[in-house]
Amino acid sequence: FMNILVVYVSKTGTVRDCIELLKKNLSSCTFTTVDINGDKEQIGILGYDMIIIGSPIRMNKIDKKIALFLKTNRETLLKSKTAYFLCCGFCDCFEDYAIKNIPDDLREKAVAVTCFGGRFDVSAQKGIDKLIVRMIRSDILGGGANGDQRKDMSLPTILENNISQFAEIIRSKIKDD
Repeated sequence: FMNILVVYVSKTGTVRDCIELLKKNLSSCTFTTVDINGDKEQIGILGYDMIIIGSPIRMNKIDKKIALFLKTNRETLLKSKTAYFLCCGFCDCFEDYAIKNIPDDLREKAVAVTCFGGRFDVSAQKGIDKLIVRMIRSDILGGGANGDQRKDMSLPTILENNISQFAEIIRSKIKDD
């Protein structure tokens, strides 16, 4: 059994849904999940076989609490087995997001850094984010009453294949130990 800590932020539920899919792919592992957006207690990150960090991308950046977590725990993360995933609607920009948001030394030491895709779910948004997602959705799909005039285009989605591949990398690290 591998004991895995997953530290994440999930404002709209996409990151949390991806973690549930990851757990199904790694059902032989024990998971501790901590949403640092809601949990106010100090996070103990020692004693885990693997630390996985997940964040949404908004305005080209990871969540500020995840960025602070990386900065605060950098030395421990460098001594631990780590993996990172980002949820974003524009997977073709993933490499740039990873380079800009995950420090080089952490990213280079990680066993995996992957894009799990994303969703443009207007109903899950609040405030200005709701307006922005509506605009992007309309732009992708070509407008119309429901933003669905263009049948040749589709909205971003969770990439279950990427999650399976990420899980396979984690599984291979279990076998290596």
